[in-house]
Amino acid sequence: MSQTTTNPFVLTTPHQWSSLPIDPGKLIDGSPNPHIDHRYSDQSQQFHCGYWKSEVGTWSIHYTETEWCLLIQGRIELLSDSGFSLTVTAGQSFLIPQGFKGQWKTHEPCLKLYVIFEPTPQ
Repeated sequence: MSQTTTNPFVLTTPHQWSSLPIDPGKLIDGSPNPHIDHRYSDQSQQFHCGYWKSEVGTWSIHYTETEWCLLIQGRIELLSDSGFSLTVTAGQSFLIPQGFKGQWKTHEPCLKLYVIFEPTPQ
């Protein structure tokens, strides 16, 4: 349920999950079966927030947006194409900057709260 309002609201459960399949050409390992509970997009369609979850698996990613996340449960690892690795566990927040290329690896089923900013294409 995506909100389009100018009034504040609380991001609470119950969740309303929608399947968010991974492109088979990007899947590296496992059956992550991601789902999204998108809660808000602003009128410009550049700012978004909600919840996302995944089972164990690895896939290729390329971020055209900037995303802040709070990992609520699970353990994930971000592996850049240049060799950088970041492991995140439940309770930690992290940021993925625009332009990041690499892999998302879900080691344990995870749930995150996300906030995304998508710049206007130039």
